[in-house]
Amino acid sequence: MLIAPVAKLKQLIDEDAALGDLILRTLLGRGEALEGMRSGVRITGSRYSLGTHRLREFAVRNRVAYAWDEVELDAASDESLRCAVPRGAPGRP
Repeated sequence: MLIAPVAKLKQLIDEDAALGDLILRTLLGRGEALEGMRSGVRITGSRYSLGTHRLREFAVRNRVAYAWDEVELDAASDESLRCAVPRGAPGRP
């Protein structure tokens, strides 16, 4: 791991465009790799659920890697949600 002051890193990127491109490609590649591994948290819910949208927005805002399982498109996600959420809990009939 490399730790550098933000101001110094900005200065280096301004001075060396190739370094800036390398850093950007590395970060984008890391994000794609994490997404491909389905690492992070798993959000299972309906596209119509306010709670699901709030969780996804929270994850994006806080840069949390997440995978979204949409219950309308995946019967297995729907079943796992039914098993995980107790009857009568908010969001479950």
